[in-house]
Amino acid sequence: TSDLRLDVRARAFKGGESEAKGIVAGKSVESEIFRRVTSGDENEVMPPKGEKLTAKEIGTLKAWIDAGAKWPDALAN
Repeated sequence: TSDLRLDVRARAFKGGESEAKGIVAGKSVESEIFRRVTSGDENEVMPPKGEKLTAKEIGTLKAWIDAGAKWPDALAN
């Protein structure tokens, strides 16, 4: 497991076991989550099972990260 958690803001921005940050606000191409949802490698792609994100969903994720990845305080923990 990579220990990447997306359910807690601090952990999502920190990242997992690798040096890569889960989310780099303003920089989708440097964000591990964006790299994973767009990966063609079956060992890295997220989600690992089930339906992959649609092009529209990937675009929304990219736009959110590039816009600063705002995360409401109510959902911070």
